[in-house]
Amino acid sequence: MAEFQIFETDNDVNSADKYSSNSKKYDDKNNIIDDYFNDDTTNNYVLSAVNEYLESAVNGKMNIDNFGNLEGFILNTDTNNQSNSGFHPFPDLQSMVLFELIDSDNDMLSQRMVKKILAAMNLIIKIYAETPTGKVFKLSCLDNLMNYQTRKGNKTSVLPSLHQEIQVPNNTEHIYLNLPSTHFEFLMSNAKKCDLIASLPDHTPGQAISLQQGEKWRNHPLFQQPMFTVNSVNIWAGDILYLKANNPMLRFLVESFHTANSHIYARGYMIRIISDKCHGVEIAATDINIELIDHVNNNRLEEACYLSISLQYTATLCPVHYTLLFTQHPMKQQIPNAPANTFYKVMIVPLILFTDDTSGNLLKQYNPYESWLMKCAGLAFRDRLSIENIQFIATVPKKNGAKGVSILPVMVCDLKALEKGVVMFCEKENQYVLVIAPVLWIEADTPCHSELCRLSGSTSLYPYRKCYVCIHRLKDSLPAKEYCTEPHKRRTQEHYVLANFMLDRTTIIPNAPTDRCNLPAKDLSFKDRSTGSLLELDAFNPSRDMPVEILPTILLGIEKYMVIHLMNNDYKCSTRLSRKFTRNINRSGSYVGRDFKVLLQILSVILVTDFSNEPILDRIKPCFVELGCLCSLVFVREVTSGFDDYLVGVDLSVRRLLGQLHDYNTFKRAEVKEKNKTAKIKKKDFTDNNDTSDIDEERIKNNSFVVTFLELVARTEDDKKNNYAKAVLTDHRTDLSHLKLVCKLDMHLYRNSFYIINLSLKLLKIFKRNTLNNYEG
Repeated sequence: MAEFQIFETDNDVNSADKYSSNSKKYDDKNNIIDDYFNDDTTNNYVLSAVNEYLESAVNGKMNIDNFGNLEGFILNTDTNNQSNSGFHPFPDLQSMVLFELIDSDNDMLSQRMVKKILAAMNLIIKIYAETPTGKVFKLSCLDNLMNYQTRKGNKTSVLPSLHQEIQVPNNTEHIYLNLPSTHFEFLMSNAKKCDLIASLPDHTPGQAISLQQGEKWRNHPLFQQPMFTVNSVNIWAGDILYLKANNPMLRFLVESFHTANSHIYARGYMIRIISDKCHGVEIAATDINIELIDHVNNNRLEEACYLSISLQYTATLCPVHYTLLFTQHPMKQQIPNAPANTFYKVMIVPLILFTDDTSGNLLKQYNPYESWLMKCAGLAFRDRLSIENIQFIATVPKKNGAKGVSILPVMVCDLKALEKGVVMFCEKENQYVLVIAPVLWIEADTPCHSELCRLSGSTSLYPYRKCYVCIHRLKDSLPAKEYCTEPHKRRTQEHYVLANFMLDRTTIIPNAPTDRCNLPAKDLSFKDRSTGSLLELDAFNPSRDMPVEILPTILLGIEKYMVIHLMNNDYKCSTRLSRKFTRNINRSGSYVGRDFKVLLQILSVILVTDFSNEPILDRIKPCFVELGCLCSLVFVREVTSGFDDYLVGVDLSVRRLLGQLHDYNTFKRAEVKEKNKTAKIKKKDFTDNNDTSDIDEERIKNNSFVVTFLELVARTEDDKKNNYAKAVLTDHRTDLSHLKLVCKLDMHLYRNSFYIINLSLKLLKIFKRNTLNNYEG
C-alpha cells in the first residue's frame, strides 16, 4: 500500500492562507493566475476532468470509476512541476483537486470549513490506510448524511419533537416542543456534560460564588442529594452508619449529602447508645466528612426504643427522626428485575427556564413570537451563558390568541414527571439512573413575569409580584418616605394558591396588604388562572422563583429616569455643563443596557467632582451617587467571604437610593407647584385673541373713560418660553383722549397680584414699534 502523507491543517491564519489561490505569495511561486479556476478556455485536460467530476457530484451523478485511469497521472508526481506533467502549474494531482474544490465556481467556503474538510480527509485517509485486509471500507452517501433522522435503519440519536395542538378562539395552532426531559436524556448520555450538570448543595459559609450556595438549593427537599457512593457502597438517607471513631457507643443517621470548602459531608443526626433497648437520636443536626464513614448497619430496633434527645429534654421520636428511621425516601426506587434492595442511583440536575418575546423580522414589529428555553443550573456561570448549553423548548406565534403561556400545561406535565424522577441512561455511571430535575427559577422581563404570575401589571393598584405595595397615584403628594423605604408584606405561595382557587378570583386573601385586610384576590391585582398550572410544581414558588432583572429594573428603569430628568430639567440651568457634554448625553434615548452601565460608572463621578459648585444639581447628584453604590454591589458576580454583610450592604444601599429618589421627587413636585403659583401658564391657555382690526377710537372717546396704567415687570425664562408678560397696577391715571389706542389685549387672567398679558407675534411687533420693548427684561 502506498505511503500516505497527511495534509497540513495548521490553525495559524498565515499557514492556512498558503492553500488559497488568492494568496499572493503562493501565486507568485507557482505562477497561478487569480482567475485560473474560472477560465473556461484553459487547455489543461486534467483540470477539466477534475472540474467535470466535481460538477457531476454536485448534480448527484458522482461516480469515482468514471474519472478515468489515474495511474499515469500519479506517476508524474515527481516531475518537479514541469509543464508536461499534466497538472501544471500544481505541484501534484492532489493539490489540483484541493484547489479545484476550494476555488472553483465561486462557492462560499470559510476558512473554518476548509480546515474541517482537510482534517476530515486526513482522518479518512488514515482510517483507510489502517483498515485490515478483507474489511470493506466505504463512505456514506449524501442522502444518509443529510437525511439520517428520517431513515428507518438509523441508530443515531435523534431529538424527537412533540406535536401539540393549541386551541385558540376560532383556530387551532400547531406547536412542536422539545421537552426538558428529552434534552436531559441527551445530556445524560454525554459523559462530559452529565458530570457538570449534577451538583451537590454547597454549604460553605459566607460565600456566594455559585448557585449551589443559594438558599433554595441548600434547603429545598427536591434539591437535597439523598444518596452518595462511598467506597463503592451506595449510602442512602435513613441509613445508620458506623463511624471511624474510638467511641463504639456512637452511630450516625444520614439525612442528605452536601459539600463545604471543597469537601463532601453527610448531614444527619448522632445516635447515642444509651442501652441495648434504648437509643437516643440527637435533635441538633451534625455534619461529618464522608471519610469518617466506616460501614453501614441498618439493623433497627423497635420504634419505642428510640428517643429524640437534647441537653435540655428527652422525648419520643420527632417527625424528622421517625421519617428517616421508618419510611423509605421517595427518591429511593427499586430497579426492576434486580436483586432486592438494589436501587437506582439518583442524580439531581436543577434547571432554569427562560422566556421572552421576539420577532420574525429585523424591525421587531411584525411576526411576534414567544419562546421558551432552558439551561442547566449546575453549570458554571460562563458555561450557562454559552449558546451550546442553552436548549430550545418551543416558540409560539403571538396571533389569534396564542401566546407563550399556552403551552404551559404541556411543559408542566413534563416538569412534574422530572420532579418525581425519570429513569435515564448515564454515560458516566454506565448504567440507568434516576434523574430529578426541579425548576430553580424562571428568567424573564418584568411584563413576562407579571403574565406568568397572572398579575394585572404596572397599571394596577398592587402591581408587584413579590410584595403588596399600593401604588399612590396622587398628583399633589407622595406617600411618606418610610412607606417607600421600609419592607412590605410579601406575596406568598399560599396567596397565589388561594387566588388560583376560584375562577373569578373572588377568594379572600386574609391580612395580605399592610394597610387593608381580607381583600378578594381580584382587588390585589390577581387575574385569571391561565398560568395556574405552574403552581402544581412542588419546586416553584412565584413570589421567590422569578428573580428581579437588573437590566430593566435598574439600568433601563431608575437610571434612564434620572438621566432624562438631568437632561430635560436640571442641566439647562447649569452654567458648567458644556454643549458637547450635553449633546452626547442627550443621545441616551437610544442607549441600550450596556451603554447605561458604562454611563453610570462615569456620570456619578463627573457630577460629584467636576460639578461640585453647581447648586442646581445638588438635588439630583445624591441620587446618582446612591445608584452608583447600588450598582457596584449588584454587578458583583462572586462574593468569596462575608456574604451576610454583603446582603446588609445591598439592603442599606436600596433604602438610601429610594430615600434620595423620594426627596428628589418631593422637591420637584414642590418646584412645579411653586411655578404654578407664580403664573406658569402654558401656551395652550392663551389663544391669539389680541386684535387691531376693529378699533373704533371715536366711539370710545365719546364716552368718559379714566385709564389706569399697568407697568410690565421683567420677564423670566418661563415668561419668554410661554409667550406672556406680567404687569402690576400703578397709581397713574389719565383721560382716554390723551392716548392713542393701537391694540386690544387678551388679558383675562389675574393671578398672584399680576395681570397676565398674552403676547401674540402681532402684539410683539406693536410693542417694538412703540418702544415698549424696553420691558423685555
